[in-house]
Amino acid sequence: MDDLSLLVNPLGKKTRQRIAVFWNGKRVAIRRLERSFLSHANAVVRGSYKVSETGPELELRIELNNLGFKHPKEISIETATADVLHGALVGPKAKRRRMNKRDIDYTALHSVGPFDFELHWFNRSILRKGKSTGDYQALRNLLDQWMGVRLYRDGFRVYPYGSENDDWLELDKTALASKGYALNRIQLVGQVEIGRLSNPSLIDQTNREGLRQTPEEAILKETVQFAVERLRDEMNRITREQKDAKEPFIADETRTVDLEKRMKDTIRAISKVVPNEHRDAVEELELMREEFSRYAAQARERIADMEKDADQMLVMAGIGLMVEVVAHELTRSAEDALDILNGLRKKSVPDEIRRRLESLRASMNSISKRLRILDPLSVTGRQRKERFKLDELVEEIIEAHEAQFERHKVKPNVLLPEKSIELSAVKGMVVQVLENLISNSVYWMDVEKQRKLSLEPEITIVVEDNPPRIRFSDNGPGISKQYRDRIFDLFFSLKDKSRRRGLGLFIAKEAAEHNGGSLTLDPDMTNSEGRYTTFDYRVVGDGA
Repeated sequence: MDDLSLLVNPLGKKTRQRIAVFWNGKRVAIRRLERSFLSHANAVVRGSYKVSETGPELELRIELNNLGFKHPKEISIETATADVLHGALVGPKAKRRRMNKRDIDYTALHSVGPFDFELHWFNRSILRKGKSTGDYQALRNLLDQWMGVRLYRDGFRVYPYGSENDDWLELDKTALASKGYALNRIQLVGQVEIGRLSNPSLIDQTNREGLRQTPEEAILKETVQFAVERLRDEMNRITREQKDAKEPFIADETRTVDLEKRMKDTIRAISKVVPNEHRDAVEELELMREEFSRYAAQARERIADMEKDADQMLVMAGIGLMVEVVAHELTRSAEDALDILNGLRKKSVPDEIRRRLESLRASMNSISKRLRILDPLSVTGRQRKERFKLDELVEEIIEAHEAQFERHKVKPNVLLPEKSIELSAVKGMVVQVLENLISNSVYWMDVEKQRKLSLEPEITIVVEDNPPRIRFSDNGPGISKQYRDRIFDLFFSLKDKSRRRGLGLFIAKEAAEHNGGSLTLDPDMTNSEGRYTTFDYRVVGDGA
């Protein structure tokens, strides 16, 4: 009966057509998914993918009801337009091939056709809290029955999607590798709705075991995966803003000492006026004061030990994060090196050199794979300030990227002041900011170039003085206003899945602030589509 319950989309629109099952003349009840059960969901994401004359777009509505701690209900609505979808779902072909992913042409964003989906997230541990045993058991039984994300075509189920052992969205694998909340199969109830006429390119395999592996099928799958990641991003953001925003505890050792003194003085004053028959009570108070003093002393010692342990943990965490920063930067450098080696494969070189290049390429591939394991987080490293000329450093960085700019057909425009700008700062941090901005720009201009074949990619860097700053812009797709306040958040990214780290701009902002400077998005500089195009990098603070 469970299979029959799931044969027709339980979350779809109600129709007059009904399926009735009879056994020996008696009608067999088929369980239905009640909306009252879905009201217990801790978070929900609903998506509507549409294709219009202006291009494809994905509207996401994310609701956060109860993440296990006190917070107001959060509802956010965002619309990913064609440029965002191209970057998030397609990405540069070279990057997809390196990650052993199927090529997806930009046209698949149009040919996939419109579809809708909704996913309800249940935290099993939260369901247990505040519920009687019977209530929890009932909710758990319902979740066990309906869990999974199934695919329906015109209201009828497409197998094997959402079956017990089918993880077609790779939710379990992603949840295991992700930081924060686990959005895996056993905690999600949802469906994806397609149509025979609206999605003609989503065709069943000849054995009826799922859809054929086509670019459109990949777009469908990666769209839902993208929605799940955006849901997780919002859940982690609310957790950071609400749950983790605790007032700092200020340990005041003099406060307990003062209390002890006041207690002692009060007991001494009482002993002078109390009758002899109540001396025992005064002595009991004195014993209690001494016991309090011992406990206070032990507490102070314990706090000191905990602070020492916390300092050691902080040092260890800092070391780990520094390793991850290095891994992130080395990963990018290794990928750039691989791009160069792949480009040399097409050149006419002697066989001996070709063999050595192939050996080097294999080694770089191995290093790149190992580095990806260490590459999810970052903070600024501990480096020393030095005096250097900012304009000369910018020229050196641009020269170092000449080969990359040539490969990607990017024209760099560098505008320097007439007089050199000398300053004192951590030079490595300035390099890190610019490297991440360049890497980010090259990626998105590559994406935009696939969408607009006539695009001639350009990066413009303007170096200014008083105060020392760098204005960095490109003619790529730009940044949508709805993401203006999110682009510097840790783990927030709109790149394709193979490149979706959410670290580049976060690292750049941290590195800028390490020198007392800042990295912001200029709200006054937009392109013809109203998207932001320019970063304002103030290199050092006022006192530097």
